[in-house]
This record gives sequence, structure tokens and C-alpha cells, in this order.
Amino acid sequence: MRIVASCSLLCILVLLPSVLLAEEAQVANQTGLALPGLSRDAFSGFGQGISLLDPQRLRISQSYGLTYSSRGKSADLVGLYQNCLSYRFSPRLNVKVHLGYLHQPIAALSHSSAIRREALMTAFQLDFQPIDNFFIHFNFRSHPVIDYRDSFWRFPGDWDSMGD
Repeated sequence: MRIVASCSLLCILVLLPSVLLAEEAQVANQTGLALPGLSRDAFSGFGQGISLLDPQRLRISQSYGLTYSSRGKSADLVGLYQNCLSYRFSPRLNVKVHLGYLHQPIAALSHSSAIRREALMTAFQLDFQPIDNFFIHFNFRSHPVIDYRDSFWRFPGDWDSMGD
């Protein structure tokens, strides 16, 4: 079952943008309109034409946050580094990737036998609207199985609006 899901996701990620970019290139050639990031030579190899990854369509944001909590005689300091990437392949296809590194900064400096807790948080979002009345929203998020009692379980509120 995992193999089928992995193959399906790979097909969506690889084939769908290729089909949309080819369709946009064909429309551009028929109408004579120039689309940013696309040219007739864009698919023909390295060093020719303009790259398929147009920097104007890419949005990147990074942040680092710390939270401190104390309960009786114990205290926790937790840090979260986040990197968010959003790429709009076309007006109808947008992909977002979110990576977060959750860690305890003070535990790395401690020589005691304190348990160091680290985790990688990931998220992936695909928004596709093939026609005006049909919208596909695919969202995958992973969270660590670490007992943190703070708001780092959630991704930031601007996740849904990032890259729009």
C-alpha cells in the first residue's frame, strides 16, 4: 500500500507540473505571449533557454522561535527553526513545502544525563485547480511523538497564505 501511495505522489509531483508547463508553453506559442520562466528552449537541455524554476514564482521564508516553560522544579527551553518554500508552477498549480527542526538548545550544552529531544517536522501542500469549478487540495503534515506542552505542535498561521 505504501508503494502505491508513494508512486501516486511521485506521479503527481513530476507529471502534473510537466503537463501544465507544456500546456502553458503551447498556449504561449499559439498566442505569441511570453510567459516568465518558459521558452521554446526550456525543455531542450542544460545551458539553453530559461530555467523552468523561475525565481519570481518562488517564495521562501525562514524563522526561529524559542519557548520557555516551567512546572514546579523542572523547566523546558524548546527551539524551532522553520523553512517554508512555495512555488507557483502556474496560476492553477501551487506547491508548498515546510520543514521544521524542533530541538532543546540547552540540552546540547548540558553534561548531565538529560534526554535530548530533537525532531524534524515536515509538511507538504499541493493546490490544483484544473477547471474553474473543481479544486484539489492535498495536505500532508508530520509531527513528532515528543511530549512538548507548547504551541510548536502547530505550524505558523501564515502557512495557508504563504506564497499567494
